[in-house]
Amino acid sequence: MRLKLILKVVVGLVLALGVVEAGLRYVGYPACYPGLFTFDKELGYRYAPGNRRFFTGNDRYSVFIDRYGILDHVGRGQADVLILGDGFVAGLELPAAERLATRVYNSSKLKTLNLSVPGYGTVQQWLAMRRWITENGPPDHVFIVYNFANDYFDNVPAWESARIPGVQADGSNFSLVPPIQPSAAGQIARKIYWNSRICSVLAHASKRFFPVNSAMPEQQKLLYSTKMSDDSSRGNEATRFAVDKIKTLRDQHGFTLTWIGWRDYGLELQGGLSQEEGLIAEQNIEEILGEERFWKQIIKASPKSAEEVHSWEEKWLHPGTRHASSATIERIAARIAVGIEYELTSSELIRNAD
Repeated sequence: MRLKLILKVVVGLVLALGVVEAGLRYVGYPACYPGLFTFDKELGYRYAPGNRRFFTGNDRYSVFIDRYGILDHVGRGQADVLILGDGFVAGLELPAAERLATRVYNSSKLKTLNLSVPGYGTVQQWLAMRRWITENGPPDHVFIVYNFANDYFDNVPAWESARIPGVQADGSNFSLVPPIQPSAAGQIARKIYWNSRICSVLAHASKRFFPVNSAMPEQQKLLYSTKMSDDSSRGNEATRFAVDKIKTLRDQHGFTLTWIGWRDYGLELQGGLSQEEGLIAEQNIEEILGEERFWKQIIKASPKSAEEVHSWEEKWLHPGTRHASSATIERIAARIAVGIEYELTSSELIRNAD
């Protein structure tokens, strides 16, 4: 009798939750932010194709991700311009007309593809670039927007998660470590959870009542120091490994390669980092990149007081996510257009000289 009662309660609860879930989906309630992604054996994760309504921060957005898992692109097939980065330049919060690929295309008239995905470090950026080139052919120009502390941090599974690819050292040799995927049952369970509107309601309510302030993890601060530790060696090795692989792709396929640096001054200030330490971070990245062309900063004017930081964040960051605002994307697109024009002009001068 007791078992039958328990079964009735369980079945009733499941039916009730099913009705609530169906109702939330019917009225178009957004999914959780993780619902944007799916597992990937090589990259760890990538965008999940389809129309997606989701919450990030306290705001809701709608995006369409094509069947190849690409959010931001202009033109089909082989791309002339390839852009890589993390969520900072992915454009999830922006309408299509204000995203990076569209702005670059409008100024250059070249097919442009933005492969940036939130949370991607340099290792994943290399793997995403390699996959695209293998399947579609090489571009003419590649631009990598390097989000200083984040891209460094996101290269090391021990800091971020074993579900991302990493790098291991064997003496002076380094090799790629594939991501650790959950079991098939675990992947299904997570996908159900991530796409559940009931879980989305609970997660959104939790963030409203218990907001989490952005903070810089201690491992990110390693980039801002001249002191070498086991942890900083691990971060340097992973970043240098990926940079070397990207250079190898460039040498194989002949595209131009330019790095554009981004520093989050507000986050640095919150983390207790000084302007001098910020310059150390730039020097560390320049040393890892070697002879590559590298624009140090997207925004040159560095805020110093709390008031200046607040004004800086209002202009250059999207509220709630610390991703690029429309004004920042416009500036990056302008710099990319200048880089493309420089390369085209240089090529023309070389041809004329010959």
